Amino acid sequence: MIKLKDILKELEVGDELFTDAPSIDDIGKRDRPNYRAKWFKTKLEYLIKKYNLSGEENTDEEDEMLRAIERYIQSPQYKTDLVKYLPFLLKVKSKFPYILDPFEGEKFRFLYRGMSPDRDIVEKAMEKHINEVSPLSFKNLFPTETPWEIFKFLNSFKVRSLHEIWKMNDEEVQSIIDKHINFNEIWKKFPWITKYKDNIDSKKFREAAKVLKDLSGEMIRSGIEFNTPIESRSKGLTSFSIQSKMAIDVSQAFLSPAPDKIYGLVRINADDNSSNLLFNPEFTNIFRNEDEVILVGNKFQANRFYPQHGTFDILRHLDTSPDGYY
Repeated sequence: MIKLKDILKELEVGDELFTDAPSIDDIGKRDRPNYRAKWFKTKLEYLIKKYNLSGEENTDEEDEMLRAIERYIQSPQYKTDLVKYLPFLLKVKSKFPYILDPFEGEKFRFLYRGMSPDRDIVEKAMEKHINEVSPLSFKNLFPTETPWEIFKFLNSFKVRSLHEIWKMNDEEVQSIIDKHINFNEIWKKFPWITKYKDNIDSKKFREAAKVLKDLSGEMIRSGIEFNTPIESRSKGLTSFSIQSKMAIDVSQAFLSPAPDKIYGLVRINADDNSSNLLFNPEFTNIFRNEDEVILVGNKFQANRFYPQHGTFDILRHLDTSPDGYY
C-alpha cells in the first residue's frame, strides 16, 4: 500500500506543472488524460502563454494527477484518487502558483458553495435577520407579535393567493384570510392569530404581503448573516466557485430537497482559508467551465447564506404551511 509520506517524497513533476499541451494527434487517445476534445489543447495553450511558460512533457506522475483532477471535476463522486494527492499539491503550491494558487488568476474575496444546511440552523439565522429588519407594515398588521412570527404566518398562505392579492378588493382579501385561518386551521400553528382573526385590516394585509415579497427577494439576492461552522459531507475536499451563480447551477444538479434542510448558497471568506485552497480557476476551467476552487478538508466557517427558494415560498421547507400546501 502506498502511504502519504511516500507520495510526498516520490512524485516527480519536473520544472513546470501540467504544461504538456497535446498535439492534434494526441487528442482523443484514451491512454492520456484530458485529451478528449480540442478545447483542452486550446485552453491549456492559452494558460501557458499567459504565464510565460515553456511547456514540457508531463511525467507519469503528472499524468496520473491530471486524470484524478479531471475525473473529480467531471464527476465529483470520483474523488478518492484526487484526495491522496492534495497534501503534495499544497506542499508545492508556491512553486507552481499559475496552476495551484487560486489567487493567481482572477481577483475575488469570497467563495460560494450550494448546500442544504439543517433547517433549524437556517431558521435561527432568518429569525435574527427578520427581527432586526423589523418591517413597520408587519407591526401595523399585528402589533403584539414579533416580525419573525408574522413573516412565518404570511408565508403560510398559498403562493397563488399572495400573487393575486394585488387584484382583489377588500372583501375578496378578507375572504382569503378567513378561509386560510379557519378552513386550514392555521391557528393551531399560530395560536396568537385568534385574537386578530375577526379584525384583520385588508389594506394593512396587502402592505405586509408586499413587504414579504420584497424581504424574500432581498434575502435571495443579498443573503443573510450566517456565522456558522459547517462540516460538509464531502470528506477530504470541498468544492467552491468564485462565482455565486455558477455555484447555484452546479449544486442544483447534485442536491435533492429534504424536509429538514433549506437549500441555498453558503459563502466563505477566501483569505481566511487561503492556506488550504488549491487550483487557479483558469486551470480548472480547462476541464469544466465552473470557476472551481478546492478547499482541502470538509470543515469551514460560513459567513453568509443565500436561500434559493422562490420569492414567496422561501420557507417552504419550514413547518408553517397547512397539510397539502404543495
